[in-house]
Amino acid sequence: MKKTLIIMGLLSGFILQAQSVKRLKDKSIVAQEKRQVFLQWGDWRPEPKYFLGIQTNFAYGQVWGMWAPSRNRDYKKGPDIRPLGPTGKQVQRHIQIEMMENRTEKLRDHTNSWKEEENKEFLNYTNLATISDPLYLVYYKPNLNSLEAFNVNSPFYIDWGFSKQKPFNEAQQYGMIAHYREMILELKDKYKIAKNVDVSRGKRLLMYHDVFLQWRRMKQRLKDLENTFYLQDISKADLMKWKNSQIPNYTRSDAEIFQEALNQANIY
Repeated sequence: MKKTLIIMGLLSGFILQAQSVKRLKDKSIVAQEKRQVFLQWGDWRPEPKYFLGIQTNFAYGQVWGMWAPSRNRDYKKGPDIRPLGPTGKQVQRHIQIEMMENRTEKLRDHTNSWKEEENKEFLNYTNLATISDPLYLVYYKPNLNSLEAFNVNSPFYIDWGFSKQKPFNEAQQYGMIAHYREMILELKDKYKIAKNVDVSRGKRLLMYHDVFLQWRRMKQRLKDLENTFYLQDISKADLMKWKNSQIPNYTRSDAEIFQEALNQANIY
């Protein structure tokens, strides 16, 4: 019990002693704290005191005066070295960081602009953009679907644009269909290349247009081929008719007979 009372008494003494301690505020320490941050460069505490030109503040003399170390006087008379001062290193670091951030932002914008240009260039050159090209969808694709779907091995005269079987058979007999088959296959390859190759949009459209013109001429040539064999049959029939109607003793040259047959067919 006695020990407990002694301990309690000691604790009470410590508490009373702790409560009696006052907060210290040394002006010289506060001035040093100001010099270390952004508040103020100066306020050199303790301050000097003179009597008849003689320094009477011994504390000042020990800190900043003649009795102080030389580094203290150099520090007082030297430049402002606050890290957060107007020209402090920390302020310079903040400015440099701000400049670096601005530079980084400009580089990022420049990089993004290049990226956008590359994407546009990619869309301009890639064949993947073909399916979304409005000019191709509206004009060239409808006109070239017949070429893409054309069956070069078809035995039917209708598929080749003929209206009758006989001219088609004669064209096959003379090897004309085989010749046009090779030309159409070559044209189909050109169209396939135009759709799949990676070129600029302008170049691709020119390739489409070239294929379109050749395909239109090809269809016209097939029609002309049918007309040629059709007129040839008419000419042969008229020639035989004319021969049968002529006097047996009178004979004409083949050139004269053929010319007359052409005149009757209204070719010239």
